[in-house]
Amino acid sequence: MEPGTEARQLVAYRNFGLFIVPVLIFTVPKLFGFYLPQDIHSSAQRWSFIILTDILPWIAISGLVLRYAGNPAVHTKSGARAEDPLLTFRFAACLMVLFGHYFGVVFLIPGSAIMDIHPALRFLMASPWAGVWLFFALSGYLMGKGFFSGRYALNNEGISRFVANRFFRIFPIYLSAVLLVGLLVTPAIFRPENLWMLVQTLTLDFDGALPINVIGALWSVSTEFQFYLLAPFLALLINALDGRAGRFRLGYWSIGAVILLGILLNCYIAHKLSMAGTLKTGGFYKSVYAPLGGNLYLFVSGMLLAKLIQRDKPARQTRNLPLGMLLLAALCCALSIGASFTFYAEYHAGAYLLFGPVFALLGALVVIFLFETSKLAGAPLLLVRWTQFGGTLTYCLYVLHPPIMVAVRDLAPQAIHFRDQLLYAPVTAGALFLASYVFYRFIEKPCSAWRR
Repeated sequence: MEPGTEARQLVAYRNFGLFIVPVLIFTVPKLFGFYLPQDIHSSAQRWSFIILTDILPWIAISGLVLRYAGNPAVHTKSGARAEDPLLTFRFAACLMVLFGHYFGVVFLIPGSAIMDIHPALRFLMASPWAGVWLFFALSGYLMGKGFFSGRYALNNEGISRFVANRFFRIFPIYLSAVLLVGLLVTPAIFRPENLWMLVQTLTLDFDGALPINVIGALWSVSTEFQFYLLAPFLALLINALDGRAGRFRLGYWSIGAVILLGILLNCYIAHKLSMAGTLKTGGFYKSVYAPLGGNLYLFVSGMLLAKLIQRDKPARQTRNLPLGMLLLAALCCALSIGASFTFYAEYHAGAYLLFGPVFALLGALVVIFLFETSKLAGAPLLLVRWTQFGGTLTYCLYVLHPPIMVAVRDLAPQAIHFRDQLLYAPVTAGALFLASYVFYRFIEKPCSAWRR
């Protein structure tokens, strides 16, 4: 070992410890949504909480990223394929959200007999919740792959590059959409008495339940970014648990263990909320469905799959691509039908939100495994090619779809029927894809040049 190496490593570890402190201060209060700024009635206390748990951690994290992100870090290429089936997966998950919010929320036909009148809606209404669960599982896998493949080193420089890249991937579109929609639709959020909501939204501490929600669907973006901040430390933990050759090694059973722990924890919280009488008054959404803690097992399961694939490097097979495509289609249909018979029908809706993520996660992990171990050949490759651009636009589509759908809905009759849904669908899709391409072309793509 060269002279001074141990001293440099000690300094690195100390700095690494400094990095996790602001991350924990930022993420821990948000894990289960038990204590939120909107629950505080005193303006001074609310601002104190936001400054302590949002603004100051962001300043500290930004300082560390600026300190280390510019330094050279040991890393390898990600090995991404030019035609990536995971973009097809992203596009399918995004379509689940878009169809669900269009047919099942914004353009929902009133009346409990709608399922009997139009059975096709069981598929068209999809499941926007399941689309988010699929996104979370995929995000966990991709973030884990970034570390376990060696693209990002698990040191100060690698973690800073990772956080900076995630920030420039997420925040430019996020900021632009919040400011534009805020100015046009919810200008009240810029009033002095409401600025705390704007600050909370822009610091990615947004759960979709503020008194003024500029874009309600952005809660999942905040949840994802909170996971991004924890991802490097989760990767370190997974590496430590995997051990070295000849000792303890993780296997696919570890994914099952994480899922079991996650669902038991969520069931326990749901039980406590039920005992307190708040389960059906927003408690489940606030403490289980939306926050990072209730979804953490989805992300970690994806990271574990990335670890196992990168470690074991299973052989690629031609049959895996068509199998993955068929399973993805079946998974989306099953999740949509499940939602139509439970959540939309107000029959065991809570059970669907509690146990549906497990079904979505298991299916997603199998699809991701098949896609990542496939040879790109044959007719299914055409579908991969056709969906690449849609997969590239998914983030812009997701961020922009709520305000655009609501704007088009205002043009439709107050009482709508199935034919109205079909009539306004092309108008909504055209406006959404056009706006998403503009945001991608002039905001997201130029900002990607800042990533390292």
